[in-house]
Amino acid sequence: MKRILMGAAVLALSSGWAVADSKMPPYTAEWGPRVGDWEATFGGTGASTDEFNDHVFGLSGSLHYYVTKWLPIGVRQTFTSSFGDNLSDTWGGASRASVDLQAPLGRFQPFIGLVGGYQYGESFEDDWIYGPEVGVKFWLNESTFVYGQGEYVLVGDNDLDEGNALYSFGFGLNF
Repeated sequence: MKRILMGAAVLALSSGWAVADSKMPPYTAEWGPRVGDWEATFGGTGASTDEFNDHVFGLSGSLHYYVTKWLPIGVRQTFTSSFGDNLSDTWGGASRASVDLQAPLGRFQPFIGLVGGYQYGESFEDDWIYGPEVGVKFWLNESTFVYGQGEYVLVGDNDLDEGNALYSFGFGLNF
């Protein structure tokens, strides 16, 4: 009996210290980001010219900071390889900044925003790009999501109907 009481006392004391030293934040069942969170994404991407006769596919990633629960600002990077009417081994890239308005509607969070940056490489003409974007994030748990987004970027001083369509699908993580 003495051993059982001694074992119970040691167990009670050790579990109390473990709880007191725990640095784990409290659990919250709220979907999506919070003010001050960072967000990283990784996905497949594609781009099509204004007449949709040449296409490129590649990889994209982003890093965003949530100024508010509904306002992420950040940077995106895309690398591509092309195919189409003029099949050749070419590459391209686009580096851009973005500002989005994201509707915090639970698991399903649509967003709309603006992007601006620079495109370069053999697949694109080297020039400044800017334009609108739209997309949706679907939260799998409190910090992980899948997303789809589209951008229509204008190149330099070209007309509105001479832009390029960029699209991405992938996954993301808030931390």
